[in-house]
Amino acid sequence: MKFHERFDIEVGLDEAQRRFANRLQIALVHGFYFKLADNTRFAVQNAVGYALGVDDGDHYVRGFNKATFLQNLRTIEAVYQYFSRSNGDHYANVNTQRGQIHRIILDALSESETDLGIEWRDGIFIRKGANFSTTN
Repeated sequence: MKFHERFDIEVGLDEAQRRFANRLQIALVHGFYFKLADNTRFAVQNAVGYALGVDDGDHYVRGFNKATFLQNLRTIEAVYQYFSRSNGDHYANVNTQRGQIHRIILDALSESETDLGIEWRDGIFIRKGANFSTTN
């Protein structure tokens, strides 16, 4: 049983989204992204910038918990998709890295105090209950 449940603490959606972003800031940014080689980190920054249509993808990765919830979700997807598209020629650990990101996301979702209304499926976030196939 989670702490907030044991003490009957209600956590609203906005607060749960903020906490989700903070957990990902700690685990994904500090625990994963900052440990990448400089050239890989630069390539991830460019991939995030491209996905978001901004010229400073690094701003969204480093300032992850300061962005909107939807920008955070899109940033996570872009990071994951970068490692999904990268081949093993330059990134020998791409499957391991993609697996790490996947586990970080699932852990952060499972720690949420409130249902965030999203699912992580096949490398993308979808709204719960949405009739959406990722195989097309």
